[in-house]
Amino acid sequence: MKIVFFNAKIKSKGRDFLTPSFYGLSTKDMVLAISYIILIGLILAYHWSVVEFIIAAIAVTLAFFAGNMKKDKRISEQEKPRD
Repeated sequence: MKIVFFNAKIKSKGRDFLTPSFYGLSTKDMVLAISYIILIGLILAYHWSVVEFIIAAIAVTLAFFAGNMKKDKRISEQEKPRD
């Protein structure tokens, strides 16, 4: 006899509700969410103040968006190998 307590495979129109792509989230968005979860863990572990959390969250967000920025044309031309 098999007992199932929670069926995680709830489907609607062939898409799984528990996958991030169902909600329109990409892998980069999930990495950002995980970094915020880690920040919350640091707050609880090291008793950070709200100001320290806000500064850290702003730094993580800026780093995330800076990683998504397009490179300047001059920089990408300098990185090309020269023959």
